Amino acid sequence: MANFKTRAVSKEEFELIIKTISTGFVLPDGRRVKPNERVATILTLQANLGLRVGDVVELRLSDIVLENGRYHLDITEQKTQKTRNFTVPAEVYIYIQNYAIKRGLKPKQRLFDISVRTVQNHLQLTCDYL
Repeated sequence: MANFKTRAVSKEEFELIIKTISTGFVLPDGRRVKPNERVATILTLQANLGLRVGDVVELRLSDIVLENGRYHLDITEQKTQKTRNFTVPAEVYIYIQNYAIKRGLKPKQRLFDISVRTVQNHLQLTCDYL
């Protein structure tokens, strides 16, 4: 695969990256990289919400509010300090909700106890492997 640092990935490449992270893989030197659902979920939310990884790792289920039959998210982006308000598709909210329920997370708890650097490193390792 091409160098992902210099261009956007295609939908097919993105799906392959998520699948590879979700299932794990074996490096050429024999080391096994375990499946990582957290990283796969973070990247999936990043793609579906249009947020930076740093903003996704700070998310809480309670950040998404149902008003007038629609879910919406109000955040202040860490990097730009700009406030964003946008609609969250119901399917994405349900995906996040199921993730939180599966892990026994309370609505005000951060969804991901992981650093941005860890996500970046795992993504780089996966892309290098592919």
